[in-house]
Amino acid sequence: MVRHCPPLASLPLAVALLAASGAGAAVQDAAVAIRVIRTDSPVEAETLRQRIAAGADFPNLARAHSRDPTAPSGGYLGTFRIPDLRPEFQDALAGVARGETTGVVPVDDGWVILQIATEGEDAWRAVTEAARQALRQGRGADAEGYFREAVAAAEALGAAGRPLLVDSLRDLSALVRIQGDGAEAARLYDRSLEAAWAAPNAEGDSGVHDVVEAFVDVLLLGAFPDAAFEVARERHTEALRRASLDERLYWAMAGVLNAAGMTDEAERTLALGVDAFPDSTASRARLGDHHVDSGNYTQAIDTLRGAIPAASDTAIDPWLGVVPASYLHQRLGDAYGNVVRYEDAVESYRRALDIDPGNPGARFELGRLHYVNNRFEDALLEYDAMLEANPGSVDLLHRIAEAELAAGRFEDAAATARRALQIDADHRRSFYVLGTALVRMGRVEAGRAELTRYGELEAAAGEADRLGQELSTLDNGARTAFADGRADESIGLYRQAIEAHPDVALFRLNLAVAQIRMGRLDDALAGLETVIERGLSDNALVHAALADAHAARGDAGASREHRLESMQRLDAWLRSELE
Repeated sequence: MVRHCPPLASLPLAVALLAASGAGAAVQDAAVAIRVIRTDSPVEAETLRQRIAAGADFPNLARAHSRDPTAPSGGYLGTFRIPDLRPEFQDALAGVARGETTGVVPVDDGWVILQIATEGEDAWRAVTEAARQALRQGRGADAEGYFREAVAAAEALGAAGRPLLVDSLRDLSALVRIQGDGAEAARLYDRSLEAAWAAPNAEGDSGVHDVVEAFVDVLLLGAFPDAAFEVARERHTEALRRASLDERLYWAMAGVLNAAGMTDEAERTLALGVDAFPDSTASRARLGDHHVDSGNYTQAIDTLRGAIPAASDTAIDPWLGVVPASYLHQRLGDAYGNVVRYEDAVESYRRALDIDPGNPGARFELGRLHYVNNRFEDALLEYDAMLEANPGSVDLLHRIAEAELAAGRFEDAAATARRALQIDADHRRSFYVLGTALVRMGRVEAGRAELTRYGELEAAAGEADRLGQELSTLDNGARTAFADGRADESIGLYRQAIEAHPDVALFRLNLAVAQIRMGRLDDALAGLETVIERGLSDNALVHAALADAHAARGDAGASREHRLESMQRLDAWLRSELE
């Protein structure tokens, strides 16, 4: 049952939890560790509570969704005696055992869910703190011993301890690496990847290592879509089919691939995720979302309509919850709108808002849809409904001004455009609306001055676009030459590109990958070290290329060091895509 507590005064949550002296009878005498997730809406909080009840990990959800400062630590607030808490929280925690979670509790600046940690988690936290204390005191051997105890304590918790096991293995790997044992550090980090990304019920070797190794090769070779890339791609596909993975790894890899501009590979990975989890609404929804973003609107409609029944029934899928179900309808509306199915799009946006009236994206897109269909007053109704909660949104103010201009409300349009420009003095489209409105009001000279400023900003933006297109053209030319077997020409083109644009890390990375494949290892190593030394990039792919180059030269130690660095940075990248 969800217990509702009166709102609190505006205080930091860890302080607000504490009762005044003498408050409340004891519910539980022992000090307990408490975690928190804080959200801005009760709908989102209830969604997360449902996911936790269905088996989702509280710390992972806290890291991804909590608005509280404790989010990076998995929502860990600290250790408290329940009688010392405010009566409202004593009431919320009444009858909640270790490892269990409260209902949604309103506070002054949002809504929270609290969880009491288990005794096993408390033991893990104590030994982890002892390890970190030893590190601060320079007692490396003691710290290593404590971290190994923490690993054992997390393993003893079984599936519930996996997030703690991941943290302990990462800490231990980092310490062992500092102590100079690169092989053991790499082994421990591989174990952390296994704990982080294997399926919850996986036994033995889940195949995570093979998947991640193949994934790195796909990313590195993606610049050159030739036979070697096809081999890497097939190896990644087969590794995914053999592996027993956490569903989220498919989503994270797709996010990385999208960020790298490899949208076709992202789609392939999400489709394999749907194959691996055919009953998962969440995986199907992410594939549909990708189809919308990549412009495959017909496929998006089919995929999202297949996902929506499970997400929109009265008994909402607890892994999606209310907010994502609303989002699915919003994205379906986006797809319908792009294939000019206006009424279907409106219906989808309305359904999204029925599920979650606080969904700003659905309301914004509904307003935009009305605007492009010349229903300007309807657009303004939707935009105005958002304005109270978003008074500082330049984009929203611009959309309102644009609709007012189209509706012939020139004075309103000018006033709204000025509000936008007070927030962002260089918002060029607002200058256009303001200038046009002034001209139509008969204030021609003033309007022309604003339109002149718009033209200046538009020209500057066009120059930035021109540079981006130039960089893309240079890269595509060199990549095509290599893929067509003209390797020396490709090397020459990359060198010309670097001479013209010496601070573009992508040119240097792709040149190095080409050089490694041609056996020009010294040139590749020199170029990659320059990328790091000049601070141009220090990402996972740079270190993966360095690992390959050192391996080709027979330097196993250097290769292992860069491979570990690459895995750590890729792991962080994957996690950031989920968050």
